[in-house]
Amino acid sequence: MRRGEGKYLLIDTLSAILGAGTVFLFVKDHILLGLAAGAASFLLISVAHRALDNGRIDEALEAKAEYDRFHGDDPEPDSPTAEHR
Repeated sequence: MRRGEGKYLLIDTLSAILGAGTVFLFVKDHILLGLAAGAASFLLISVAHRALDNGRIDEALEAKAEYDRFHGDDPEPDSPTAEHR
């Protein structure tokens, strides 16, 4: 499992439970509680996607650090310019 996916799955599951609770509350005529649960569900979806994106960013930064550790600060070869032709 990639970094951030566990947190994403947990939060997304909670959001789905709140979504089902939203429908239940609307059916039982608890409009304000249903609106609050719906808003919380959409908020959790946003938080879940941010957690997944942050996990991907962390993975990319770790991969770059590992690459830099193995390759060091090798200077890039000079590119040919008009003066060298």
